[in-house]
Amino acid sequence: MFTMRTEVTGKRQMNTFEAMAESTGEFARLLNHHYGDGTVYVPSGGSLQLYHTCVDAGLITEDGFITRQGRELIARSLT
Repeated sequence: MFTMRTEVTGKRQMNTFEAMAESTGEFARLLNHHYGDGTVYVPSGGSLQLYHTCVDAGLITEDGFITRQGRELIARSLT
């Protein structure tokens, strides 16, 4: 699901995988905001950019439903 890539910005190196790992908690928190049918909603004050990132990562469908990968992410974040 996540790709590993190293980016160099000036003197600082940032590992994209590590950045994604840090975001996993944010992804799981957003995915926990869903209705019983699996439709994800952005809570008041939430980030639409994070929502679109989850769609791009395959955690939410284009129609706004949690995917199998999204449900697996939620389950992993609970352990």
